[in-house]
Amino acid sequence: MNENGGPLFEGFSIVMALEKSDHENKWIDIMEAVGATVVHGSNIDRKDIKVDIILVDSVNMPPHVTAQPPRVGKILNKVASYQPNAIVVDLSWATQCIVQRTLLQTDDDRRYRVDLSKGNSPNKGRIQDIYSIKVKQFNGLTRYEVGDSIQFAKRGGEPSQGRIVSITHNRLTKKNSVEVKVMEKHNECELMDGGKGVYTVKIEESELEGHVVILSGKDFDDVAWSKDSNVFLQKKTLK
Repeated sequence: MNENGGPLFEGFSIVMALEKSDHENKWIDIMEAVGATVVHGSNIDRKDIKVDIILVDSVNMPPHVTAQPPRVGKILNKVASYQPNAIVVDLSWATQCIVQRTLLQTDDDRRYRVDLSKGNSPNKGRIQDIYSIKVKQFNGLTRYEVGDSIQFAKRGGEPSQGRIVSITHNRLTKKNSVEVKVMEKHNECELMDGGKGVYTVKIEESELEGHVVILSGKDFDDVAWSKDSNVFLQKKTLK
C-alpha cells in the first residue's frame, strides 16, 4: 500500500528488461500485483505511452559482464530513443520497496540507480565499487548484495558470520572482492552486532557460503532453531 492507501506502485509505468524471458514474466506478475502498469518493450515507441522506470538486473550488465545481453540492449536502445526521461534501476530497488512497504527514492542509494554511460568507460579506475554479485554455488547462481548477512569461510578455516559492507570489482583481473563486517558468535545461536571490537575482513567471492537470517528477540522466539540452522538471534552492543 502507498501513502494514499492504494497499491504500492500505483501510477508507475514500468518496462522490464531482463536477460531471460521466463524470469521477466515472473517479475511482470510481481509488479502488476503491487499496482504497476507494465509496458511491453515493443510499445516503448508509442507516443501515447510514458515510461517512468526501466527495471534491469544489473548483475547481468557491465562491469559484471563484458557486454549487455542482446535482449536487454535492444530494449535499452529503444528507451534511449523514445523514452529519454525514463530512469534505469536495479531489481533490488523494487525488492526493497516491497519488503519495506514504501516507495524508495531511486537516487537515495547508488546500488539502485544504473548508470549506463559508465559501464565500460576507459576513464574509470581499475577498482570499481559495485553493489551486488552472483556466485556459482548450490547448483545455481546465488545473488549477494551489500548489506546482506552471510556465512563465509577463509580457505581451510571454520565458518564465520558477518554482514557485507562493500563489494569491489577489479576491471583488470575481472575478479570481485567482498568486505565483510565480522559478527562474534555467542551461545551457538547469538550474533553480536556492533561495539568497539567489530572488525572487517576482505574475502574472495568463492569464500561466501550462503546467507544467514538475523532476527530480533521477539521474531526469533517464533522460529525453531537448531545447530544446523542459518537463523541467528541479534544481540546489539554499544561498548
